[in-house]
Amino acid sequence: MRIAVVGAGAIGRTVAAALAHKHDTTLVGRPGAPPTWTPVAGLPGAIGVPALADSAAGADLVFIATKWDGLEAACRDAAAQAAADAIGVPLLNGLAPEAVAARYFARVAGGVTAIEAEWLGGDEAVRVGKVGGLVFGGPDGDLSAATIASLQFVGSAIASSLTADLHGARWTKLLMNLNNAITAATGTTVGEALARRDVARVAVMAMREASAVARAEGATLRPIPWANPRLITLLTRLPLPVAATVLSRKVAREWRGEGVMGSTLQSIKRGRPTEVAHLNGEVVRRADALGLEAPVNRALVQLVEEVSKRGGPVTCDELAARALA
Repeated sequence: MRIAVVGAGAIGRTVAAALAHKHDTTLVGRPGAPPTWTPVAGLPGAIGVPALADSAAGADLVFIATKWDGLEAACRDAAAQAAADAIGVPLLNGLAPEAVAARYFARVAGGVTAIEAEWLGGDEAVRVGKVGGLVFGGPDGDLSAATIASLQFVGSAIASSLTADLHGARWTKLLMNLNNAITAATGTTVGEALARRDVARVAVMAMREASAVARAEGATLRPIPWANPRLITLLTRLPLPVAATVLSRKVAREWRGEGVMGSTLQSIKRGRPTEVAHLNGEVVRRADALGLEAPVNRALVQLVEEVSKRGGPVTCDELAARALA
């Protein structure tokens, strides 16, 4: 089986490096995107990223690891180049990238990533933190036996599992990703930011707003690596000061040390569009459609947009004051 990974950012490079260790894998990036054979720290054998290619020609399994602004073009081009019955598997954050992939691929699955990866730029390594693996599922809940077999094929190279409720798994990942806006706006890692109880309150309130939207839509949170829906439910029900303390202590235990820069902050530092509109902004749009309130997520979107434009972070004090106003 030939595999293509489209998107040469931190996640794309990490997934491609892991797969290339065991399988015929091509990494597809934008023309001129640097560099080739970047070592990836944190994966077995100090393995490198496959040489960068400009086409997914002949691929049977295509992982799409771009950001949202590049998703449509990546799916269109890769589907035209890949095998006629290739499986398109978006690995993006957010709730429904599979809908875009389905416009171009005859067969589509979705992948939820649990990988901490930071591309350091230039000829330097992609630094990998915790690797929980990939969670695969079907957009409508079902996958054919052939598609399941193809997805399980990658399990020898990178930890993976199947879920019968991809939408629920994506909702769980979305709730975890809401913190990306906090770290992006303040220029910190999640460990640094949520060590502060006032910032942890912001994180809990953002999750509570998103949880209310998920419940109103009838979504059920599903387990993914690092994220237990039971804990999320607990954080939505505890008194706010207690919930903030629980979250802050959990982060202190599990994200000790320097940590890996969040993907939204990485985009800001690289001068690229962020995905905040598909994370916190998605919560705001869906809340508005349901007649629910989402003031904390709305404030976080505004903060990230401001920081992206001016190029400098806000303080944690300012973030907490504005988000909790």
